[in-house]
Amino acid sequence: LDQKNSVVRILVQSNTGQGWCSGALINNARNDCTPYLLSAQHCSEGTSTAQFNQYVFYFNYEAAGCNNPSSEGSLANKFINGCARKADSNDGGGSTGSDFILLELNSAPNASWSPFYAGWNISNTGASSGVGIHHPDGDIKKISTFTQTATSTAWGTATGSHWRIFWSATTNGHGVTEEGSSGSPIFNSNGEIVGTLTGGDSFCNSPNQPDQYGKFSYHWTSNGSTAARQLKPWLDPDNTGVTNLSGVYSP
Repeated sequence: LDQKNSVVRILVQSNTGQGWCSGALINNARNDCTPYLLSAQHCSEGTSTAQFNQYVFYFNYEAAGCNNPSSEGSLANKFINGCARKADSNDGGGSTGSDFILLELNSAPNASWSPFYAGWNISNTGASSGVGIHHPDGDIKKISTFTQTATSTAWGTATGSHWRIFWSATTNGHGVTEEGSSGSPIFNSNGEIVGTLTGGDSFCNSPNQPDQYGKFSYHWTSNGSTAARQLKPWLDPDNTGVTNLSGVYSP
């Protein structure tokens, strides 16, 4: 699953302290591996410019199977320090928009980590199935599966800004999300990002409750008219009009 190599664990910094979120490296239409990373705006609330330079992005923070290893060992050794904010929804974490932030890492991830710059799709048609890949509560990477078609909803007052997702049971358990999963991508069956996690009601003791992902289609141009509020100027900088894009590995 190439897509899992795009997902990172993020140690975020703000005026209220540290916390965990998730995010994903994301490709742009030039296929030039600019180290853009997509996450949720609410993860950055209270973060100053200086504090963005204190973010830590952990790659390959995962185990071979579902069970956690007995100790962290060298899992946390692949990381990048710092980033710059390029655009966000400026919406109070989804209160009036789709809750996204686009960051550019201060350096490109090491090619030996097999970083994957994920593809995306700006369609406003709900995916019929797919997966969410995330770091719940800062834990090793987990994969949650959905097999019910995503339906359009809102987190706050922005009509049609989010996808509602119900998770399915699999042979490895029933998918959920937790704090720390925020900002993680949801992929359609073609492996394209179609949303980022704002939050929801799925927990280990309530796995059948839904979660809500800010729509990639809404992130594109619907949170404001300037480049600071849109994904399009960054991910389609030459205005090609591309509506979906495949992911790439760094050369």
